[in-house]
Amino acid sequence: MAGASCTATFDGQSLAQWAASAGHWPLLNTFLHHGSPIQQPSGKSLLSLAAKNGHFDCVHMLYPHDGGENLRDATIEAAKGGFVQIVSYLLGVKWSSEEERRECIREANMEAAGQGHTSVCQYLVDSFDFADVSEAMTAACEGGHADTVQFLLSRGASL
Repeated sequence: MAGASCTATFDGQSLAQWAASAGHWPLLNTFLHHGSPIQQPSGKSLLSLAAKNGHFDCVHMLYPHDGGENLRDATIEAAKGGFVQIVSYLLGVKWSSEEERRECIREANMEAAGQGHTSVCQYLVDSFDFADVSEAMTAACEGGHADTVQFLLSRGASL
């Protein structure tokens, strides 16, 4: 990569952002090795882009470099996309506070419900102590996601 810049852009994204979005693990690894920052100057972080697009291998590689800075955003993006494996992985790593993690779980459940990703909702509701799923129920209803509504009703949500 002599003479090439790790901060070059293409179509409004850095090349590293493009690689993270597309799941090009070897290319992303090369950019990181040559000094591309995890937190990009503009737009989403590399971790969030990989999570948003369902690229578990990239998420797994990027997390140790992220320092936890983008955990919340990456987890929410994975939940919106319906990527249970990524949501599970990110919620299982070390968070700066349990309160931040719990708030992220609540928000992820609401976002997943709003997109009709019942499998993500099932993972979250069944794996974590939920006293109230009313926000998720509202989001599922507003999105017209009958399967997700049915699931939430089966876990105690009210109409």
